[in-house]
Amino acid sequence: VEHIARLVNLEAIPSTARRVMYWRDLGIGLGMQRGRGDDAGRALLRAERMVPGKLRLDPLARENVGHMLNRARANAGGQGLVRRARHVGVF
Repeated sequence: VEHIARLVNLEAIPSTARRVMYWRDLGIGLGMQRGRGDDAGRALLRAERMVPGKLRLDPLARENVGHMLNRARANAGGQGLVRRARHVGVF
C-alpha cells in the first residue's frame, strides 16, 4: 500500500476533496495491516484536518477505525481479557 502511495504527487492534485480521499484511502489501507495502526491513524487524521467532519460520515473510514480499536483492545489485554470483559458485560 505505502509503496504505491509514495508514487502519487499530491502537489499535482488541485482538488482538496481528492487529496482528502488519498489520505483516507491510505489510512484505510494501512489500517488493514497489523502493526500499522499508528500510521493509519495519522493518515486518517490528516484527511480529517483537511475537511473536518468528512470521515465521520464515511462508512469505510468508520468501520476501519472500529476494527483498529478492537484490535488495539485485544492486543492491550490479550484475548483472555477481552473474553472476560465481554462475559461480565464491559463491552
